[in-house]
Amino acid sequence: MPQDHPQTDIDHDLVPPAELLFDGTSNAQEFTSHGQSFVNYFLIDKGGLRQSDRVLDIGSGNGQKARALTGYLDGQGSYEGLEIVAKGVDWCNEHYGAYSNFQFSHADIYSSFYNPAGSTKAAEYQFPYPDHDFDFLFLSSIFTHMLPREMRNYFNEIGRVLRPGGTAVITFFLLNQHSRDYLAQKSDRPGGFGSDGELNMPHEFDDGLYRVWDPEFPEQAVAHDEERVRTLFRETGLDIVDVTYGNWCRRDHTALQDVVVARKS
Repeated sequence: MPQDHPQTDIDHDLVPPAELLFDGTSNAQEFTSHGQSFVNYFLIDKGGLRQSDRVLDIGSGNGQKARALTGYLDGQGSYEGLEIVAKGVDWCNEHYGAYSNFQFSHADIYSSFYNPAGSTKAAEYQFPYPDHDFDFLFLSSIFTHMLPREMRNYFNEIGRVLRPGGTAVITFFLLNQHSRDYLAQKSDRPGGFGSDGELNMPHEFDDGLYRVWDPEFPEQAVAHDEERVRTLFRETGLDIVDVTYGNWCRRDHTALQDVVVARKS
């Protein structure tokens, strides 16, 4: 069960209108509850986030996690959000003026699904922060939309900007024996979420290194081989300390995606 968390009043003006939601939620209640539960359970309880940490949110969207963190980070803590969807960055910059320790930046990275006009390839992108700048960073639903070459570059950048002893919390769709057995049962179904609400990724590439639900727009959803992901953590100098497997492939957990917590040695 989640622990008690020190919180102050959270600004309810930090909820975008429904037409600006692009983070998998469809209304204000979902937006606030999803952000708060992820911060409480995965960042604070599992990851050990401290109120004084300097935090990087890679894929900050329109502030779903940032909103919850305004009630947790103290005057010593700070937050940087990096996002490829410009309208999310613009909205946050307009509404977080009262929080001087919260900053949002646009990364004009190409994505066939989220930013088709992007000018920079994810495989070549360098985070706009100096080495060892952050105590804590997280990526929620980013590598589930990224191909292996791009993901490797992001891992390199994660290792660069995270301080020794720092923590990374990252979500995935992980391909292992359980999830592959699940997908094999759905091999005759199209990709995506079916009428039963279950996720299918029928298109396999590179001898099972990754799978997608739509090869025309592969970044729409990507599952990665777990052993390959674990190798990337090791090569980046990150030691995995916890894995929570999500319910995307019929597991008994409230979280959809698989969540990995790691610390930099």
